[in-house]
Amino acid sequence: MRLSKNFELSEFRRSATAIEKGIDNTIKGSYSINNLKNLCENILQPLRDEIGRVDITSGYRSKELNEAVGGVWNSMHRFGLAADITSPSMATYDLYKFMKSNFDFDQLIAEKNDNGDEWVHVSLYPENRSESLCDYIPDSVD
Repeated sequence: MRLSKNFELSEFRRSATAIEKGIDNTIKGSYSINNLKNLCENILQPLRDEIGRVDITSGYRSKELNEAVGGVWNSMHRFGLAADITSPSMATYDLYKFMKSNFDFDQLIAEKNDNGDEWVHVSLYPENRSESLCDYIPDSVD
């Protein structure tokens, strides 16, 4: 199912953790699908049109998958309201700064795990908080 010009629903349910642990991450119900479509139409597709390829590293999470990855019980991922993204055309911190300056959002967080993997978490909610945070010091900043 196509959510926007360049994004498919399957991109948001794909998860290495779900595959590894045999977790069903099927997106059930129109509520989450409509939320993902809204996220694509208002943030991800315009971002893609502006900077090029955008990869979904974590999209929708079923309750079981969310627990397996250590997500909070009310994670926006559970309801199709959030995605973790990267782009080969921009460093993570630059992507974060670009999005912060150019998009309305609920949450925008530049994140980095213990393995050194980086991504930007973005969520869109009907009552956006415009909350942003970079939870690490980028290598490019002195």
